[in-house]
Amino acid sequence: MQDFILVHRKQNGNPLVLNVPTWTTCLRQIAFFKSWELEEAKNQIKDVDQIFEGHQALQFLIQVVCGLQSSLIGETEVHGQFKKFIVDHPELKNLGDAILVAAKKVRSDHLIDLGSQSYGSYIRKKLKSADSISLVGAGMLTQEILPWLKKMKQVDLHVRNLQKVEALKSQFPFIQIKSLQEKILNPVLVLAAPIDNSIAIEILNMNVKTVFDLRGGQILDSFNQKLNYESLPVIMEQIQRTQVVLRTKLEASETAIHQVAEEILKKLWLRPGGWEDLCG
Repeated sequence: MQDFILVHRKQNGNPLVLNVPTWTTCLRQIAFFKSWELEEAKNQIKDVDQIFEGHQALQFLIQVVCGLQSSLIGETEVHGQFKKFIVDHPELKNLGDAILVAAKKVRSDHLIDLGSQSYGSYIRKKLKSADSISLVGAGMLTQEILPWLKKMKQVDLHVRNLQKVEALKSQFPFIQIKSLQEKILNPVLVLAAPIDNSIAIEILNMNVKTVFDLRGGQILDSFNQKLNYESLPVIMEQIQRTQVVLRTKLEASETAIHQVAEEILKKLWLRPGGWEDLCG
């Protein structure tokens, strides 16, 4: 089983360039080695790279495919990426199929309904039917939220200084940058800049139906009853509740991953060709 070796490198602008199957995602690269191949490539392995063997390699790979190593824990996109990678590398089909089956079982048993883990995921989940949104502010909080909004038809970013945020257009080409003085046209508004209540009230108009107020220390408590308003303390409380449930589910999923990795190992030991038989 020592022939089953993975080399993991986080994306850092220095990609792995190896003559072995290498799975690349937006966050990482994972190269699949046999022991003699790793020896030949040792000059290309860096100190920052992680090397996993045997059972540890299986566990790590299942974790990644389950989304447990992703920024959003339990996300499903990485599962589809791995499935495509296996199709493109038929020499890994048997191993890949075993990993996909294991990951599917872990997900269905332990990683359903994980809830919102960040401001961006919380807002996106609350806006399933909305297709347009306005945000005030262009700081780190806004930049954390924007990736969650890329599928919306209209995303307007209202800021005080238009020149300072033009660089955001290259990172988030789907946004429209507007002055804070321009009329807000979309029904959903995210307050992600420390503006005063007086300014916040000024920019509200009949178009706005929902407000997510992420400003610390200020709460708008006098609104038309038709307006759906959520303050930062309310949003934080709901995300914190999610974290409590999430920790319990993660502990159960880690136990399950250990068990399914053992099952894959047993199947491997029963194959006369070992790694090559499982992967061929």
